[in-house]
Amino acid sequence: MRVSVCIPATRAGSLGAAIRSVQRQTWSDWEVVVLGQGDDGVEEALRSATARASGGDPRIRYLHLPRRGLSRARNAALIEARGEVIAYLDDDCEADAHWLETAVTAFEADTALGLVGGSVAPSGPLGLLSSCPTLTPREALYDPAASPQRPPPGWDWMGANFAIRTAVARTVGRWDVHLGAGAEFPAGEDTDYKLRLEASGVRMLSTPRSLVLHAAGTRSGRAALRSQRSYALGNGALAAKQTLAGDPRGGLWLRQTRHGCLSGWLTSRRPHRLPVDLRRGFWFEVGYRRCLHGYQVDADGLLRRRSAGPLLLPVAGAPGALLSSADSRRLVSVLDPSHVSPDIRGLRGWLERRQARRSALVLVPDRATGIRFAGRWKLDLGRLRMAPGLQQPEPEQIRRWLASAIRFQGSRPWHAA
Repeated sequence: MRVSVCIPATRAGSLGAAIRSVQRQTWSDWEVVVLGQGDDGVEEALRSATARASGGDPRIRYLHLPRRGLSRARNAALIEARGEVIAYLDDDCEADAHWLETAVTAFEADTALGLVGGSVAPSGPLGLLSSCPTLTPREALYDPAASPQRPPPGWDWMGANFAIRTAVARTVGRWDVHLGAGAEFPAGEDTDYKLRLEASGVRMLSTPRSLVLHAAGTRSGRAALRSQRSYALGNGALAAKQTLAGDPRGGLWLRQTRHGCLSGWLTSRRPHRLPVDLRRGFWFEVGYRRCLHGYQVDADGLLRRRSAGPLLLPVAGAPGALLSSADSRRLVSVLDPSHVSPDIRGLRGWLERRQARRSALVLVPDRATGIRFAGRWKLDLGRLRMAPGLQQPEPEQIRRWLASAIRFQGSRPWHAA
């Protein structure tokens, strides 16, 4: 059984050690595909590191991708892999010598097994302000067809160490490019893929005997804070994705995270953790809201940006106009009265979907001169919390609320109408 070891790479400093750990494997029927990402300078460093580590071994090849993103690299691996099994290894990890042999033995023993995941261990003890993504699962088999959404205790795996049958991976489909390192939501891509495997009924084994060392994965100080932010943002987006897909676990994860971040320090008797937990909860909430209002889930189970048209309000001089000529310069686009939302909830929904963008490019026509003005406008939802019980606001109230919610950030002439 041939194994294609795929290594998404952005760090030349640790890439060589990852490649050499594959060369030391007791299982010899393998190939390595290094999937590099980055600008020209990074590409040169990654190619050099690959060439030095391979020592001319023809089983090791390098492919550079034009766009960054961990999920994009794993998608490229689905195309490039020639083996019956794809094993993924991060560029800051080193595999145990029996890593591939453990996975192959499991696949040969159970022909219905689709995936094998293992342990990811830190390179040493972690300090107070350090973090390192690690996992030590139990020896456990999860068969979603037999126990849907009920994995056995201790079962788990993560993206830094797993092997999957190539046919299964291509059936489940591509990784979500909006999740994972290098994406807007820089984590959660492996959990998302795990959930899609679960939905497809794929049998998955976790075993601590399949071991990789997260040799260069320790982050300290500001790097640890950035790592916490990335994981919270990505996991929040993943929870929102489940909500968008109709899975109640998305809302449950949100509530559990809120509760854990607010009370975890009390149950663990570690009050010094409260600021860190509150920060994690904040970024989880940000990721959840951004994804919920800015994306939708397509038929393949992947995130897609919502196609958001302009906010439609009639300008001065049009039938049913709500805005004066001066106000029209402060608001949004060429407008149709039939698109004005009749209730505050619908109006807030439009604004919330655009809040993720922080600002929006707008075109404002001046009916007197025929000139359109283009500018950036910042939305401030905090200014829309007026008269919450009112369901049918008058046009004048809509005009005032919008004018207070959109802050002008500069404009310039666009073109003649």
